[in-house]
Amino acid sequence: PTPTCLGLKALLLLLLQELKRSTPSKDSIAMENPAYVATQKEVSTSKFSEKHVKRVTPGERQTLL
Repeated sequence: PTPTCLGLKALLLLLLQELKRSTPSKDSIAMENPAYVATQKEVSTSKFSEKHVKRVTPGERQTLL
């Protein structure tokens, strides 16, 4: 690798580190905006699982096992 090539590599690494530092994490967003936490919880508990769960009596469950 040529010296200029190494310089570019170092520059790219520095840029990447700076990007990581300046990008807010979930935790920092939550600290700034408590409503964000509430919306995240709503998103994670979707209605999909509730709708598609087949209701089974304990007796039926035992025979299935």
